[in-house]
Amino acid sequence: GNTIWDRRFGSYGYDVINSVVTLSDGSILVGGSVVGPLHISNQSGILYSSSNSFNDGDYFVTRLSANGDVIWSQQWGDVNNQGITSLAVYNDKLWALGTNNNSSYQGFSSVFNIDLNSGSLWQGSNIDLGYTSNDGPWPKIVIDQSGHLYAAGNYSIEGSVSLGSAFVKAYDI
Repeated sequence: GNTIWDRRFGSYGYDVINSVVTLSDGSILVGGSVVGPLHISNQSGILYSSSNSFNDGDYFVTRLSANGDVIWSQQWGDVNNQGITSLAVYNDKLWALGTNNNSSYQGFSSVFNIDLNSGSLWQGSNIDLGYTSNDGPWPKIVIDQSGHLYAAGNYSIEGSVSLGSAFVKAYDI
């Protein structure tokens, strides 16, 4: 096929997109990890620049129009290495699964609820999955038609990241 449009996501460090979701209006949601302030560009130049950067790796989610224009972009985090690994949409709400790896290389995963129109994080509506493996495979989420969120991945045993076991958890959202 022919390229319709092309967008580049990056900063001054290692950046990655781990999940892409399309919406019924043709817009696109992308989520991943960025080190430093996020910049979105095309061949002509920078289309969007964030003034945020929280440290080693930040969560980010961006909504693009069907034409590739930036509708909104959200970047957040703390001093740990973080990133979005999976996105799912249900009832006009975006659910974003993120991993947070501390300096001891232990991962902790949370599901964030994000407003589809503004990109704002909904406070108090997050789900904590507990410790998960930070050497992959990255945890994923799906939501069924009844509003049940399913999360799957590997647990990390505290103090030994080489040991782990697979899990699937169901949540009523």
